[in-house]
Amino acid sequence: GSCRWWPRRRVCRFAEASVPWAPVKLEAELAPSVGSVSAQRLGLASEGSGLLSLVFELTWSEGILACWFLEYVAAVFAGRVSTTSWTFLVCPPVNIPEGDELSAWRKVHSVFGASVGVSMRCIEDSDPMAALQAVLNFLRELEPFGPWLILTWDDNVAVEAAKVIARQNPAGLGLVLRAVGPPRPSRPVVDCTSRLGTMQEERPACLLPIEFQAWWSKRRLAQQLEARDPGGGSSGSQTWTILLFSCQAESCTGIGSEEQARKVLNLHLNQVNEAVGLAALKRSASEVLRLDRVWTALDIHAAIDAKTTYEELMTLRQQLPPKGLEIFEDKILLRRELLQRLGVKHTPAYYMSNTDPNILEHIAGRSHYVVKPTHMTEGEYIAVVHSGRHAFDVREDGKPARLAGEPVDEALLQQRVLDAWNKTAYAWECKAVVAARPGVIVEKLVLATMDPGAPDIERVEEARCHVVWGRTMAVEWAIGRQGSLVLAMQVDRVGRHSMGTDGMWAVHMGANSFADPDGWATLVQKQCLPKIMKTAERVASGARVDHLRVDFLIEGLCDEVYVSELELFPAVPFEPKTMAAIEQRWRYGYGYGMA
Repeated sequence: GSCRWWPRRRVCRFAEASVPWAPVKLEAELAPSVGSVSAQRLGLASEGSGLLSLVFELTWSEGILACWFLEYVAAVFAGRVSTTSWTFLVCPPVNIPEGDELSAWRKVHSVFGASVGVSMRCIEDSDPMAALQAVLNFLRELEPFGPWLILTWDDNVAVEAAKVIARQNPAGLGLVLRAVGPPRPSRPVVDCTSRLGTMQEERPACLLPIEFQAWWSKRRLAQQLEARDPGGGSSGSQTWTILLFSCQAESCTGIGSEEQARKVLNLHLNQVNEAVGLAALKRSASEVLRLDRVWTALDIHAAIDAKTTYEELMTLRQQLPPKGLEIFEDKILLRRELLQRLGVKHTPAYYMSNTDPNILEHIAGRSHYVVKPTHMTEGEYIAVVHSGRHAFDVREDGKPARLAGEPVDEALLQQRVLDAWNKTAYAWECKAVVAARPGVIVEKLVLATMDPGAPDIERVEEARCHVVWGRTMAVEWAIGRQGSLVLAMQVDRVGRHSMGTDGMWAVHMGANSFADPDGWATLVQKQCLPKIMKTAERVASGARVDHLRVDFLIEGLCDEVYVSELELFPAVPFEPKTMAAIEQRWRYGYGYGMA
């Protein structure tokens, strides 16, 4: 009775038991060691292998080259390293113009999923304040609420100036990289390794100059990894090494022809060929930064391995202690603290309280509103009122009260709120929501008019975004209670990410049928999805979570999108392919497998 079913899978409550061990005799034939990628897939990867970020410093005009690079790497090194595992540090101009360069760097980040940060080492401006402003402008333009990576010289004054910018990241995800080195014959190994779990504001990065016909061999790179035993950090915490490859020769920084671009690309691919074989877990600097600063109460790294499934991840999430998770499950606290800090709009509220369940004076004279107990789930005791009538049935203790279309009895509605006040969410829900303090919200009824063929028809349309380590992996688009469409992240053979249809369900929609379904789909794809996904990732990054569902209500022609709630434990009937993609990225963020 402790299992919660998904299609073809289930989530169960685990228990530990001790059993007598039996002697086992093993006979084996020695063979070459398992490669690092195979070891991860088999669940054999150990923390001792450490995390490695391969970083390239490029000029502002080389964004298109970076896209070209990522396509080649995805095709040539398929199965060995993901396109999301690369990091590029850019030298932005003081005044950032709209154009091909900015568009290319946006594509590197949004389409390929690679990390893009800033290098202050090559900004051409004699005014230090102008240079700092250029850094801030670019970071805010590219990803205002995601990780900010800022590379600077091995100079304390420069590092402190960069920290001023890093601290302005609203999600607490700013990091300064100090370029140390390069290695010399007198000092062949540069200390560029640190440990996670120390919340450092700066990290060392090994500066490794490259030029045509002169790149770093795997043997020389391995020397930088052999000394990975820095002090500090928690017991068993992972090491993190950052290798920074930089070509500052004029032939690299002033690309003027396709032939020259091919030479620069070939140089970087040769360097990649040497680096991908290093015995370490390849992750971008942004990915490691997210791991290092994940919300402490949600950190499950000690409980997972390379084989942990979607069901097991959800079970671990369900069993997390509620302390420290109140901001996710208390819908009033969510609105007043997290969303306000991030500048994200929530559904307009007429009344919110965790202490007074009396709503009559707040619904008096209103004909359109929603009454929602904040501590319940599964739509329990929620009343949606349109033109003074119930828009849907009201769910009470798992059973529907057949009220759709009936006039609202305000006294009875108040009684339902009082009944819900003394209840909790279902026991199988995550402990955080079961422990949530009671509350009630009276809010605006938000309606969409997304059907171009019937612009006067209003519907409740809700989008639920599943964000894993800062990237939207799936979106459920619900139309009233008649049906939903699931869109899931897909990656093509050259590493480009896009959203595609995963599945849908619908009952007879009757009067809710679309007059222009193609027009509706176009509006969703072109106008709504980019806005919703960007906001969902903003919320998830600001909350510093590994996985989170962010729910939105759509108003008008997607003129406004409002966050309605967050969900730590979504019981969603995804197709197995989508569940596998979510679990894969979830594990990946903790250092297992490929994204």
